[in-house]
Amino acid sequence: MTRIANYASQQILNSYLQNLQSRIQDTQVQLTSGQRSTTYAGLGGDTQRLVSYEVDVMKLTNYIKVNENKDVALESTGLMLEGVQTSITEMKRVLTLNHNQQPTTEAGIRSIQETAFRELRNVEGYLNTVVNGQYLFSGNKTNTKPVDFGLTTLDAFQDKYDGVNLSYPETREAHLENYNLKADGTGQTNWLTFTQDADGDTTTKGVGRITATTNQFANVSVGSSVEITGTANNNGTYWVEAISADGKSIDVRTKMMTNEYNTTSAVLTKTGGASISSTGYGDLTFDRAAASIVATTTGSLSGITVGSTFKVTGSTQNNGTYIVESNDGTTLKIVEKKLVDEGTVASDIINLTAQSFNFTVNAGNDTIDSGVANTFSKLSAGMEIAFGGTNNNNATYTVASVAIDGKSITVTETVTAETAVGSTGTALVVKPATNTLDLTDQNFIFTANTNSNDTIDSSVANTFSALSSGMKVTIAGTTNNNGTFTVASVSADGSSISVIETLTTETQVSIAQISNVAWSNDPTTTQVNHIDISGTIDVGDVFSMTVNGTTYNHTVLTNAATAGDVATGLRAAINADAGAVVTATGATGQVILTADVSGTAFTTALGSTNATADNTQAMGAYLETQAAGVGQPAIGTVTLSGVVEAGDVFSIDLDAADGNGVTTYTFTAVAGGESLAAVATGLAAEIQANSGFVTAVGAGAVITITNAANNLTTVATNETATNRTTDATQVIADTAITANSAGYEVGDVMTMVINGNTYSHTLTSSVSNIGAATAFLTANKVAIEAAENVTIADNGPADGTLVVTADAIGGTFTITATQTTNTFDVEAAPTITTQKDGNDTAVIAQADGTLKSVFYYNGDTFSQRHRASDNRDITINLNAIDPAFEKTFRALAILAQGKYNTSGGLDQAENSGRIDDARNLLSLAENYNNTTNPKYEEGFTSSMQEITLTLGYQRSTLKNLNTDHTNLIGFFEARSASLEGIDQLSVITGLLNDQQALEASYQAMSRIRSLALHDYL
Repeated sequence: MTRIANYASQQILNSYLQNLQSRIQDTQVQLTSGQRSTTYAGLGGDTQRLVSYEVDVMKLTNYIKVNENKDVALESTGLMLEGVQTSITEMKRVLTLNHNQQPTTEAGIRSIQETAFRELRNVEGYLNTVVNGQYLFSGNKTNTKPVDFGLTTLDAFQDKYDGVNLSYPETREAHLENYNLKADGTGQTNWLTFTQDADGDTTTKGVGRITATTNQFANVSVGSSVEITGTANNNGTYWVEAISADGKSIDVRTKMMTNEYNTTSAVLTKTGGASISSTGYGDLTFDRAAASIVATTTGSLSGITVGSTFKVTGSTQNNGTYIVESNDGTTLKIVEKKLVDEGTVASDIINLTAQSFNFTVNAGNDTIDSGVANTFSKLSAGMEIAFGGTNNNNATYTVASVAIDGKSITVTETVTAETAVGSTGTALVVKPATNTLDLTDQNFIFTANTNSNDTIDSSVANTFSALSSGMKVTIAGTTNNNGTFTVASVSADGSSISVIETLTTETQVSIAQISNVAWSNDPTTTQVNHIDISGTIDVGDVFSMTVNGTTYNHTVLTNAATAGDVATGLRAAINADAGAVVTATGATGQVILTADVSGTAFTTALGSTNATADNTQAMGAYLETQAAGVGQPAIGTVTLSGVVEAGDVFSIDLDAADGNGVTTYTFTAVAGGESLAAVATGLAAEIQANSGFVTAVGAGAVITITNAANNLTTVATNETATNRTTDATQVIADTAITANSAGYEVGDVMTMVINGNTYSHTLTSSVSNIGAATAFLTANKVAIEAAENVTIADNGPADGTLVVTADAIGGTFTITATQTTNTFDVEAAPTITTQKDGNDTAVIAQADGTLKSVFYYNGDTFSQRHRASDNRDITINLNAIDPAFEKTFRALAILAQGKYNTSGGLDQAENSGRIDDARNLLSLAENYNNTTNPKYEEGFTSSMQEITLTLGYQRSTLKNLNTDHTNLIGFFEARSASLEGIDQLSVITGLLNDQQALEASYQAMSRIRSLALHDYL
């Protein structure tokens, strides 16, 4: 035994002991956990491989979970496909029942159409399925409901798609049209012109046309449906019949008469009924303005009933099928569908029919006088007016001036003196010039002529070609001829014009640029709702009108009430409400609601409730007659019983012995639930007030009648109580609504840019266009004139136009103007028109409006890519406009459209092809077969069979990939275990060896520490 030499040696030995203890502890942890180490560091060089294996296992596990979720969606898709297939099969089954014949009975047609619409709704529901919070058939827009027809009943569907005025699209291109147009290619929202008849000839077939300022309709499809909103008169859904070559206009299907007179070749055939030819009606007149057909033989058209359809054949222009709106037997009016002229220059602004005129020759301009105030107030200098029906003055005249009272005009042409002659005529409005006339950098000769209109000559051909008679030219920069002049005529080569005003002779004048900036906007208008009361009015009927959530009622209290009484009652109820936001006015049977605040909208809802059937009530026990004697009047009683209802009528006949005869007294219950006592009191008061020979008192359910004279006998008979059992329908309905628009409001910003410099003004109060222009001028005149070498002024007289003129002759500048709005959401955005020299001052704006395709699909067409593994993607591109679904929708819809016994009905021979089309489309939707029929879109080959196969392949792929992922996870986990796990025998052996070594070390240390010197000595 050797003694420890020093402290350092002792510490070394202690560290060896500690290492041995630590190794024993690690070995114990390995043995307990079964792993080589609890940290990656303990694995040494195997750490990288282990981490790689664990990442791969995590990634594969995630793939399996995501694939399982996607498989749930695919499985749900499969179930929905089964539903769609069931709908197709059911529709084909019903059609098969009519395979050999065209169904003509109402029951047969109804069966087909009810089935078609029911299955249409079913397929819509299948394609709107949500799984895991996402729509299955909306492409990448998984939060958007993909399919929405917006129609929940067959009647509503047929009201929209009547099969004539609006047919359901028959081609895929038209069916899937998708656009929403609110402005033209330059961003202008006043961009549309609606023309009721494109050629303006009432003797030719009418064509409704919608024209844009740019080619916005180039990609619209013929046969599609277009929904129009935001217009003054033409909102609705229309069928597109034609597109212009330049893409600027579309023609829509309308229903209106064409003027045709004294025809005997036409035949009128009622749908499902007999025909009427000239032997029955004599001859016919078709009238577009009245939308009517008039027969010369009275009553000859009475067999064509209101609401029915009839067909016209054999006419020159009016062949077709129509619906009857009204018919007195001789004049038949049709249900029209046509555009209203909007956004166009009016061609007729006054009508001179049935007036008399004095034509007077003057030393200056001649005069035409009507003697009636305001006859000519709508005219202005430069307009032309045509006269007919006179003796000597049938011609077109140019207006020189209009009298202040509008009774007379002076004209530039010569008239023949003529007194108080009848005349017919029409005022013609000049068209606005295009904004292309620029007179800068030209020289002009002004000539004052003695015997003709003065002239302005440029000596350059086509200078004035854009102008026409009646337009106005503004001139500045001259010595003597600054001003605005009205064009009387334009030379053939366009180099010169004559004007109706007086010029001063001036030679070779250069003209500085002059520009008119007009802030134009519709005047402020107020919402107005027109409501008509109609139908049969009965006691107890209740009419209600809700305005901005407040309901006003009127209950009919008498049998003699009229629609006028109802309207009066409703108007009174509304006007009595201090909190009402409208004022109620109107003629008989009408309520007109006008918003109290301009630019503020309100909502209305209408309702009417018919009084219901009444319970039984009775009057019994007629008057008993007592013997008359001195001081002994006749006294009798009438007893009431039963339940009193509104409208019940109680009556008693009294026969007086004084020879006055029988008189009937009645009382009508005016409210439900009245007591018998109230009836007794009311009937007694009626007798008491009007009989003159009895007294009557009501007490409880008994009426006591006493003869006024002691010696007379009064007999009461015919006590009756009449129940009201059937009520007639009455109607309360909106007939027209004028929407809000707003004018120049607080916060509107007007901006003018001159030579690149910006000048603005924000309106601080609501004003007219004239006030807006004046406000801008007041705020910016000094700054503009100081900086831009121009003069800016109001156009005289002020009309909302500011005139900017270059200070130097021949001077030019650039100018633009804009306006932004800052008011109500309902405010219509103002428009700005920049004009140059010569433009007519009366610019006619186009109409506002939005054209939107009728499109059932709200999703997108993008594909979804599902990553199923590191090197495998699955593309899912199934959505609700897949050809299989689209053909199914189209087939079902073309069957459902058109009501029975109407011109668009499925029972009509001309519509029989719809059944064959539907059957073919359904077959193609199920299983694609090659076709050359253009209706069925060769190339769009997807079908239910193909979709199902694709779906099965996708699900099989996911299943196989998940199997591969599971197997690979097992391999990686086994490899991880081999890297992390221990060899148990080796670990136990090492642990025992270390334990023995540790015990021996402790024994040795103990012996060494016990050595002492005295023991040694």
